[in-house]
Amino acid sequence: MRFLVGRVVSSAMNKTVSVCVERSFRHPILPKVIRSQKKYMAHDETEAIQVGDLVRIKECRPLSKHKHFVVDGVVESRSTETTALSPEQFLPSSMRSSPALASKSN
Repeated sequence: MRFLVGRVVSSAMNKTVSVCVERSFRHPILPKVIRSQKKYMAHDETEAIQVGDLVRIKECRPLSKHKHFVVDGVVESRSTETTALSPEQFLPSSMRSSPALASKSN
């Protein structure tokens, strides 16, 4: 059985995620390292995997025309928690609590 580790690039399909697996190898003649990428469709029964997660997939019997892998587990979860920034946070610290700024906003 073959196991691969890759990053989820799409989860728009029902119970299916698209995983991009990257590998690097030395060119047989030229002295350089080549990076290649390949996308695999993998079955995700729980639909809990999100875009950006690093997952481990394993080979299985063909589930559809393009789907021959199943998600074995999440190696690293991408946190999607983002905090909304207020416009005041973009100002320099000397101008944040300035009374002149407060009077202009009124």
